[in-house]
Amino acid sequence: MKKLLFFGLLVSLLFSCGDKTPYLVSINNDSEKEVSYTYNEILETLAKGETKVYEVEPYTQVPVNIKDQNEIASIKLKQNHITGNYTFSGADYYILIVTNELPFKVTIRADNYIDNKGEMFLTVDAKKDSEESEEPENPVVEDIKIYTDNPKFTFEPSIVSEHEWKIDDDKKNMTLTVK
Repeated sequence: MKKLLFFGLLVSLLFSCGDKTPYLVSINNDSEKEVSYTYNEILETLAKGETKVYEVEPYTQVPVNIKDQNEIASIKLKQNHITGNYTFSGADYYILIVTNELPFKVTIRADNYIDNKGEMFLTVDAKKDSEESEEPENPVVEDIKIYTDNPKFTFEPSIVSEHEWKIDDDKKNMTLTVK
């Protein structure tokens, strides 16, 4: 009798693990930007402050391909593990400060992590020879946001081979020098 009862409990436990009862999930946009994402194989867009509710099956994957209205990766996703609901908010960023020490103009990209007023690249003018001082002037670009602490910079023209970058966590900035 005990074996039969144990076997019955085991079978009912196994059947409950395969429960496919749908449930509701809400996705809320608390960021300052419009957000596009894919959820449950559907491409969606949320305006700032907007919430959408979905009826989903258990084990539905989290939202993916999350981008702001300019295709920039400036959004982070937070999940409430108790309710299963999701919230989009603005991602952490560094202020990117770029110095060009080259005698020609350089365009810089870092996948979709740079936000230059909605553009995913920035162009820095060529180094200028200063007639008034012995030191040449190196063009500096500031106030660009970068949404990663491990960038993979690419440059145009592609002959740029030397660069260095460093992060100052106290000031929340990243300095890039193109040589």
